Amino acid sequence: MRKWQRNRGAVRVSTIVMLGLAAVSVGALTWAFWPRPEPVKTADATPQPISNQPKPLTPAEIEAIMTAAVTKAQEGQFAQAETIIENALRDHPKTQDLYLALGQLRSGRDAEGAYKAFAMAVEVGPKTGPVQYAAGSAALLLNDLDRAEEHFVAAIGADPRTSEFHIGLAEIYNRKNKPEDSFMELTKASNLDPNNAGTWAAMADNQMRQNRPQLGLQYIAKARDLDPKRAAWRLIEARALNRLGRAQDAVNVLGGLDPSQLVSLPVVRLASESFGLLGKPDEAANWWIRAADAAPTDPTISYEAALAARKAGRIEDAKRLADQAAVLGHKDASSLKSELASAPDR
Repeated sequence: MRKWQRNRGAVRVSTIVMLGLAAVSVGALTWAFWPRPEPVKTADATPQPISNQPKPLTPAEIEAIMTAAVTKAQEGQFAQAETIIENALRDHPKTQDLYLALGQLRSGRDAEGAYKAFAMAVEVGPKTGPVQYAAGSAALLLNDLDRAEEHFVAAIGADPRTSEFHIGLAEIYNRKNKPEDSFMELTKASNLDPNNAGTWAAMADNQMRQNRPQLGLQYIAKARDLDPKRAAWRLIEARALNRLGRAQDAVNVLGGLDPSQLVSLPVVRLASESFGLLGKPDEAANWWIRAADAAPTDPTISYEAALAARKAGRIEDAKRLADQAAVLGHKDASSLKSELASAPDR
């Protein structure tokens, strides 16, 4: 999932938290929505017919299984942690919490296995919004957009007032190149949670994709008001300003980034675009050369810096940077070196 998610509340039980720390999570802490298992009622329980089926696990028993799995996961023994949960599921195949924990444990290591576990959690039931969202997030990581869409739609059907579910569906529509449908879901999410800066940024990005930079500028301003320190918001704002012909304003916005961010590839590319609009190739070359000097092992930055230096007529710098890119293995650097070989130094 994109950067649109925000952190949410406390997790259902402490062991699920620890599983999340031991393994890489799916989406944005999907399991934060999981309800606590209801305590077993005994006062008015009706007699059950004798059966060969094992009795359902109690919440305490589920907790003990998860604690044992957490211990193994924290030791880096993920296979053994999975085996603990899988063995419990063999005897108690209708325990949804264990499928959710297994999916979380597999996340980041076994995307297909994680989805299968979350899908089983849906099948076992109850089919709550958070469980459907967990399965949809896992399907999205597999780029199975149709399956992910089904889960997100079901999540919204179960709980239409959770903004994250609409954000998930918006991402599906975004990847399916349905920008209007995506924007509609983002609008619903922003109405449900107007303080989520990521949603407003996603709305801005959506409008940029539809070539509506003025609207994009309005939405990204809202995101920056809510979260002024996020560097990504400045990049979206600068893109919108370039589209509107306000290149100097775009440079000013980018100039407010931390020095370490000023030499990152996305920032330098965007600044170079701004200086191109302003007719200042020498300024663009300065940014590229600073970036190349700050990242001397990055072949892409070295190569693009060489191109920018050549465009600015700074042949000596261009030759040096082309040599650097060639040493680092850039596929086009050798041909650029050949082109520059006969050019006089300036």
